[in-house]
Amino acid sequence: MQLPAFLDLSGRTALVTGAGSAEGIGFASARALGRLGATVAITSTTGRIADRVAELAAEGIQAHGFVARLETEEGVAALVADLAAAGLELDILVNNAGMIAVSDPEGMASGDITLSAADWHRGIAMNLSSAFLVTAAVVPGMRRRGWGRIVNMSSDSGPVTALRGDIVYSAAKAGMVGLTKALAVDEAEHGITANAIAPGWIATASQLETEAQEGDLVPAGRSGTADEIATAVAWLASPGAGYITGQVLVIDGGASVTSERRPGVFGADVVARRRAEREQNGVVTPADLSRELGVDQETIRDHLRQQHGTLPEDVTRWRLTPEQVEDVRRRFAKREG
Repeated sequence: MQLPAFLDLSGRTALVTGAGSAEGIGFASARALGRLGATVAITSTTGRIADRVAELAAEGIQAHGFVARLETEEGVAALVADLAAAGLELDILVNNAGMIAVSDPEGMASGDITLSAADWHRGIAMNLSSAFLVTAAVVPGMRRRGWGRIVNMSSDSGPVTALRGDIVYSAAKAGMVGLTKALAVDEAEHGITANAIAPGWIATASQLETEAQEGDLVPAGRSGTADEIATAVAWLASPGAGYITGQVLVIDGGASVTSERRPGVFGADVVARRRAEREQNGVVTPADLSRELGVDQETIRDHLRQQHGTLPEDVTRWRLTPEQVEDVRRRFAKREG
């Protein structure tokens, strides 16, 4: 099926930083952009980026991988040279790198106001300066071509909320919003948009058990998935999002809009009970199974089409038969938990 024009990224090239993890937001974003027709360039701090390129290529996505450290001018300059050598001119930039690099022996800089100045500077460099440096290198080309999309990965921690003992991360992610708004104002006349996404609790490989527990207490009753963040990235990068700029999209399952977090009001137990009631009444949708199994709805839809033939286009409202529900659970059971 041909993509509608407002989503079609054919002929566009995207750079997604911080895409080394197979379960991470960066890789999911690159995959989503590639599925819309973009050529994607992805970075990681280690050679595992080659595995991600191979996975994208297996889907028919044209992909290039680069090992890069982006918190220094020298590291960004090296990446720019590699992109030029590969003949890549960037139309889309997703600044996702940050938080922690698997190649960093010091781990993530964290602590309250008593943390060292060295840790402060390291945390700012990794989570904010890297985005500034990469954007500064990419924007001149976007200006020349009169078109560009910048999507900065912020967080609800900093712009909206804050975590105990995480002062530098919150400050950096709040700074990411300021960077985004300033870019939006400066670059609008050049046909470039800049927006930020502020994820809440997201079930990636780096999520801690305590973070998963927090995710269970949000109104949606679960942590989000990398694919759910990637959907927003792809939309903000699309031709149809040309009049959206300087905005912050919070994706947190309702966490930032509720004051009640005690068990039984919202959370996983409530969602599970309601899901069981719907299932007992024969009402199970792909959306239910997506939340239960941590698999995006497109993947579930593709599997059902292969196994059961033509499906309604709007499968989010389509009630599955008990046989189809069991089929999907059996197929994707390895992803549970």
